Amino acid sequence: GNHVALIVNSGAAVKYAAGTGASTVARLSVDMGSGSQVDVANNTLYVNYGNNADPATTIRSYLASGYNNGGWNGAGIMSSAAQSNPTFSLGYADSADGIVSGLAPNTIEVRYTLTGDLDLNGVVNGADFTVLSQSFGKTEKSWDAGDLDYNDVVNGSDFTALSQNFGKSDNGSAVALSAAD
Repeated sequence: GNHVALIVNSGAAVKYAAGTGASTVARLSVDMGSGSQVDVANNTLYVNYGNNADPATTIRSYLASGYNNGGWNGAGIMSSAAQSNPTFSLGYADSADGIVSGLAPNTIEVRYTLTGDLDLNGVVNGADFTVLSQSFGKTEKSWDAGDLDYNDVVNGSDFTALSQNFGKSDNGSAVALSAAD
């Protein structure tokens, strides 16, 4: 559903039911120090920040903490669905960086998707590989620029993660790749 604000304090947890689709919040605050969690499961979360400051750095920190070195069980934004299916992760994109097309202005999308799906379109293909290769070796990158393990650098680990899903779609089928992919 749509919410005005989602504030998770004092070790509390918010768990989205699997397959409930997309939710939009105007503000998201997670007390990671107390172990609070937002479990996106296999859904999409939109943070529409309107005219407020862009919270991309904060959202990324929630995701990095929830990722917990690949366990997807840490405080912050995590995914119980990704815990049991390591080919999937929570990717994110900020409309301000212009990498993911069709994202509403002043919005951050957090989506359960295949690891390597940088543009959050449900397919890992040449477009994703190209973006990752252009960011290779650079630091302080976002998911949609190739930092798939939230360690602030696009490196061989990210390349390996993308390559394991190359040519796959998030519905479990292989995709036909053209010469452009």
